[in-house]
Amino acid sequence: MTHSQPNPKPVTPAKPRRPNDALLQAMSEAAKLPTETLARRAEIRKPKDPEYIPSEVLVHRMRDLHRAGNQADFNRLARPFVTRATAMLRKRAAGINDADFEDFAHRVLRAVFTELLSSADDYTFYEVAFNRIFRFRRLDAYGQWLAEKRARETGEDEDASDDRDPGEGFETAESLPEHAPEWEFDPMRELMKQEERNRAFQRMEEAGLTEREKVAYVLSDVFEWQIDSDDNDEKTIAKYLGVTGRTVQNLISRARLKLSGKE
Repeated sequence: MTHSQPNPKPVTPAKPRRPNDALLQAMSEAAKLPTETLARRAEIRKPKDPEYIPSEVLVHRMRDLHRAGNQADFNRLARPFVTRATAMLRKRAAGINDADFEDFAHRVLRAVFTELLSSADDYTFYEVAFNRIFRFRRLDAYGQWLAEKRARETGEDEDASDDRDPGEGFETAESLPEHAPEWEFDPMRELMKQEERNRAFQRMEEAGLTEREKVAYVLSDVFEWQIDSDDNDEKTIAKYLGVTGRTVQNLISRARLKLSGKE
């Protein structure tokens, strides 16, 4: 059975032009910054903040790192990018419940990363007018989600084939290549991690953890850092907090006890 509401073709603007002079200057300056600094500034979402990094600039730097084969730094920037993009999607996800939002966000982010990393152009739409093209991809995903929702409500078989050309319509996880083009960063996995962390922080607040208990618990149970080590170059919770390994163990034990509700 075919859908009574076929998916429309994705909207795509005209061929991208070069970024404007201000963006080109910002891209040049961003390339000189250490990745950690750029990642920190990428977490800022208010454009009026003097340290705000425009999304076009962030995307451009990510593409440069990907082309250079620097997967580690690419991942460092991709994480705050996913957080920023997800926040933008949440503001425009009217009518989409929490259970469906992850799939909706996955559709958009998967399409964005695939376009970014498979394009051979000097500049993509995302480096010229990010908000505009991101809006198109959001509308694409919303249209598909809405069509599938209607199909489910009317009892139609959403997996049934139709007469559309295979190259038309929306790009779903099933229609993407089995392996994305040379990138290890999974936006959906990272999104889920961030959602889990948000819930974890909420639970810690409700359980009354102290600041040091929060840090010890998060570094141990979320980021999986070692408690202590004889290796001076290895990151450990004890070094981070400036305390002994025994103190860290006590902090983690108290945090877990509070979170279990048994204290």
